[in-house]
Amino acid sequence: MQNKCTYLDSVDFTIITPISRYIYKEELLRLADSIRWDCVTKWILVYDTSRQHDLQPMFCDSPQVTEVYFQAEEGAVLGNMQRNRGLQNVMHCKT
Repeated sequence: MQNKCTYLDSVDFTIITPISRYIYKEELLRLADSIRWDCVTKWILVYDTSRQHDLQPMFCDSPQVTEVYFQAEEGAVLGNMQRNRGLQNVMHCKT
């Protein structure tokens, strides 16, 4: 049995997931099921729309999930631009 994350009561813990290739809905749902929501304040999914054009929100009913749609510049690698956009979202929410 996992311990409850009581030490995080005063800490906001955010997961940023860059998605720069096609991902199946089942994979995201499996990933969501693996998150310990008692420890996580927010999960930000940053989709690269330069490679995926028909994206639909999947977590509209989940207040802890934010889905961001962002077109990465040509030559972007390893999801760094998406991660940075997710960090901007976190910083914007803090101010």
